[in-house]
Amino acid sequence: MKTPKIENEETIRARAHSLWEAEGRPEGRAEFHWQRAVESLAAPVQAEKPAVKKAPRAKATKAPKAK
Repeated sequence: MKTPKIENEETIRARAHSLWEAEGRPEGRAEFHWQRAVESLAAPVQAEKPAVKKAPRAKATKAPKAK
């Protein structure tokens, strides 16, 4: 897993602003959004795993209709 480098304060500010808007712009939660932004930017990023194709499921057979 890789840890992205937080470029600068402006990156954190933009992320915090995005979180604030997503929550409906509540007042008095600047520190909360700032901390969440720092944590989300510092969280390890999982490498994308290649898609694994699942084997096709067997089709169910229908019972013959009674006459």
